[in-house]
Amino acid sequence: MDGSVGIGGDPCALLDRVAGLLFPGGLLIAETALVDVDERVEVQVVDVVDSPMSDAAFLWERLGTPALLRHARRTRWSAVAH
Repeated sequence: MDGSVGIGGDPCALLDRVAGLLFPGGLLIAETALVDVDERVEVQVVDVVDSPMSDAAFLWERLGTPALLRHARRTRWSAVAH
């Protein structure tokens, strides 16, 4: 997922959705920071010419590996290696 777990500011909701898209036993590979960061922020894309996103603020959550594993345990996921 390469840093995209934070889309929408609700990692548990996103992890649940991804789990529903995979076959049983499917594997999610997610790249995270090694530090324990778990913060929700409102972001906005700026300085983009003619972008529909340029004025729209949205939630984003920055997650490190420990935080992602905590969120994963609250959903249907289990870690196989980290």
